Amino acid sequence: MMPPVLLPDTLPAASLPVLSESESRWDVLGNSVMVSPMRFATIPDNEKANIAAGYMKERATGIAVNSDQWDGYAAERDRLLTMLDEQESNALFLTGDIHSEWANSIASPSGFGEIGCEMVTTSISAPNVDEILTTAFGTYHKEDNSTPLLVEQAIRDANPWVNHIDFDAHGYGVASIHPDYVDMLYYRVSDVEDPDASVSLGEKRQWRIGEGFVEA
Repeated sequence: MMPPVLLPDTLPAASLPVLSESESRWDVLGNSVMVSPMRFATIPDNEKANIAAGYMKERATGIAVNSDQWDGYAAERDRLLTMLDEQESNALFLTGDIHSEWANSIASPSGFGEIGCEMVTTSISAPNVDEILTTAFGTYHKEDNSTPLLVEQAIRDANPWVNHIDFDAHGYGVASIHPDYVDMLYYRVSDVEDPDASVSLGEKRQWRIGEGFVEA
């Protein structure tokens, strides 16, 4: 059976009955928007960094452009995570739509340990932070320039459950599920404007039951 596709505003009807009956080793939840909470901070005296952070804030929380993200449905998210926790689920959230790579721990609502993880893949060609900055300032901003790296660090500092984040990569992810762990391979396209561009493995993350993220 295919995993349920989660949308916060359809959670009660579409997802809880299926999940409450699950006896699987893993509950894999296809998710259109990021389930992990995000805290954003202003970076003093850095216009570019705050433009980049503002863009990601819109994509992640929906405050400016999209009201159906999970941070806008905190009660529904708590209900879902509580149910997964109570049935001792090992949850894997597979997510997209934020134009960047993430790997996040999902903490137990009870405050004890982790119930799973969230693996987020980036876009193939839709713009991300380096391209947003290029458009905003009219000058080319290469991948992994100092501004997104600064914002990535600020987000990690404010969100300790974030294990991996990359604002500039384009590509896709491949999740491999094993009895006691899940691997996520982040493949990256060298140049989205080049039909002969190469694809290579950029990052790898592994989350283990009872341990969380470990060295892959």
